Amino acid sequence: FGRAVALACERRLELKSTLRAAKELRAEQATGRTLNSDEQQKVDSLQTLREQLRALPKFETAAGPSSDDTPTWPSDPCDLAEQYLAFARTHRPTLRCVVFHLRRICRDGLIKFQLRETLEKMSTSVSEDVRMSPISNTALKSAGALIRKLRDYTEGRATPPTPAATAVATPAVSAASASAAATAVASAADRAKGALATASPEDLAWAAEACAKKRKDFEMMQVRKAKRKGLPEDHFLKLGRAPPTVADVARARAMNTDERMLFWREHYGQHCIMYHMEGKCEVAVAWGCGFLHEAAV
Repeated sequence: FGRAVALACERRLELKSTLRAAKELRAEQATGRTLNSDEQQKVDSLQTLREQLRALPKFETAAGPSSDDTPTWPSDPCDLAEQYLAFARTHRPTLRCVVFHLRRICRDGLIKFQLRETLEKMSTSVSEDVRMSPISNTALKSAGALIRKLRDYTEGRATPPTPAATAVATPAVSAASASAAATAVASAADRAKGALATASPEDLAWAAEACAKKRKDFEMMQVRKAKRKGLPEDHFLKLGRAPPTVADVARARAMNTDERMLFWREHYGQHCIMYHMEGKCEVAVAWGCGFLHEAAV
């Protein structure tokens, strides 16, 4: 019975995901976009998908939600996190997925006991290939150890770091982090400049396609965010959308780096600051840029 429930839940999630994608395509079609044959087939299958979703068994019992047949989940975040890790050992989601879900499950405790950064470093300290690959046994052990530490702090079996100890360690850690961040940014900038300097017509065509895809992904993400908050679908797409003025571009260029970034995010957050400050976007050619590249008005 448990396997039947799991399979039905998996199929339900799959159908809901396909339905969402088909609805988004239908909405785009309504705005005038021409769909290709595969996309049109997905739109045409909307009714069939709804019928398949309704036909899935509910597995409800006469006793209702309190029945022994109804799965129950732990109320304690650490218990739930350990149960999640047990599933992860069997089904092997990606490292990125595990870090994301543990952060959501134990959010308050991770922040309270200053363990959130430790969890996130499991993902940020490795390559993209490792991050998007099935989680390894080593990473699972590290995640389990972190949850056990969080439980010890929560239940009083261990003493969390004191603010004083943290303050003493901060300067060295901050200096090391700042140095590493500066090195990473400089390396990325060098790669981007090199890509722009040697870009062929094919590279530029690829860049245009990559930028369009990133922009589309960003817009769809903002629409979903607005729907979750009960706002008009274009609410977040309007923020920072107006193109910058020539005067504001000149004003931003005269600011220091921190002031410039704050000003730009507040007023023109959807526009590429590199494009307006330097006259070109090196990131676009290197790996695609989801910000807008529109001339100042």
